[in-house]
Amino acid sequence: MTATLVLTLAAGAAFGALYFGILWRSARTLTASGRYRAFALAAFARVALILAVLALFVRLGGGAAEIAAAGAGFVAAREALKRRVARKPAAG
Repeated sequence: MTATLVLTLAAGAAFGALYFGILWRSARTLTASGRYRAFALAAFARVALILAVLALFVRLGGGAAEIAAAGAGFVAAREALKRRVARKPAAG
């Protein structure tokens, strides 16, 4: 069971990195070019990604512990990416 929790934690971190990477890129595109359609499409893609991953975990028989581990990985990816972006100097 511990190996399963580690795998779901890693999967949650990977999907979190993908999610927040898409968010960061779409926000930069919006601020640089004002392309609202691209931003809206990326927002839809992010929501679809989260729902698909959650449905996959449930379909594969993940219980509350596995979903919580995936959520912890997702939050860990958020914190890691937030610190990484904060360290970079703003391009200006």
